[in-house]
Amino acid sequence: MKIKNQLLTIILITASLSLTSCLDLINCIDGNNHLTTENRNLPSFTGVISRGSFEVRIIQGTTNEVVVEAESNLQNYIKTRVSGNNLIIDTYNNRCLNVNYPIIITVTTDDLNKLELDGSGIVSCDEVQTTEMDVNLSGSGSIYLNMNVNDLYASISGSGSINMEGTTINSKLSISGSGDIHAQDLIQNHCMANISGSGKMYIYVSETLDARISGSGTVYYDGNPSITTHISGSGKVRHI
Repeated sequence: MKIKNQLLTIILITASLSLTSCLDLINCIDGNNHLTTENRNLPSFTGVISRGSFEVRIIQGTTNEVVVEAESNLQNYIKTRVSGNNLIIDTYNNRCLNVNYPIIITVTTDDLNKLELDGSGIVSCDEVQTTEMDVNLSGSGSIYLNMNVNDLYASISGSGSINMEGTTINSKLSISGSGDIHAQDLIQNHCMANISGSGKMYIYVSETLDARISGSGTVYYDGNPSITTHISGSGKVRHI
């Protein structure tokens, strides 16, 4: 009887998973191959949060503007809203979108201090001037950032990558998982680098580097900073 009950449980779980997969497919919207551009009128914001597989291009300008380029029948499913000081980009009711062309969202803002990507999308931002920048990536996506800031906080949770160039005085960089931070073209005076897992950092530091590794991660650094290391596991700190 116990074996029969176990078999019944397995069958029910399998059927449930199959039904979920079918519902996911039904939930998807196919693009109609007709590209359109839509301007979204929104309140001002200083942070951008992208949830999904969008390509988000951020420009620092004199106004706040959001332009969505997507197939016409998908426009209504792409949600852009401002909550607090953050522009949030996602889809209504988590609908999946089967696209024939990338969904490109161009964001213009006069002030930017936060970037967040949750998912497999791409966020790029060129020539940002600000006092403080907070960059967070969760998932397998990619962030590309060119900036001149005083204080930088950048973290990855997952297998994605953050690519940065420009200048910063103080930075705190963190990886949890197998992601990569490429910042060898970002001139940093003082850097705290923390890796938990197998991630890799490529950085340039001129004055002080505090590297903390738990796991098999590696910090590759250029420059001639004074170095403090705290390593638990097989992690390494190497000069390049």
